[in-house]
Amino acid sequence: MGYIDPEYYITGRLTESSDVFSFGVVLLEVTSGKPPIIPENGHIIERVRQKMVTGNINSVADARLGGSYNINSMWKVLDAAMMCTADSCSKANDVGRGHAIEGKSGIGGSSWGHGRHGKCSKR
Repeated sequence: MGYIDPEYYITGRLTESSDVFSFGVVLLEVTSGKPPIIPENGHIIERVRQKMVTGNINSVADARLGGSYNINSMWKVLDAAMMCTADSCSKANDVGRGHAIEGKSGIGGSSWGHGRHGKCSKR
């Protein structure tokens, strides 16, 4: 199962922001060690966001790293990933917050917004 940018799903056009979104998803996959979609557990953006708000970076970071990483660097990578994927919440809410390539599984909303155009902020 893979994942596509909600903007691409809606418009059928690939854009620079589609690339930025995809890069953000890849960053989340690399840092968490988890796939983008886990059936019954939603999309990686939502799962990571929920863990980030606890402030416990160890709950987000890939357990296989065994804590051998710079905490500040991990936060920076996760913040960058969330900024890359942030604008997806406003566009995707209209179509179920993104779609899996197989099964078109939607997920819930996010507290992040406006990342693709350089104005990321928590809502």
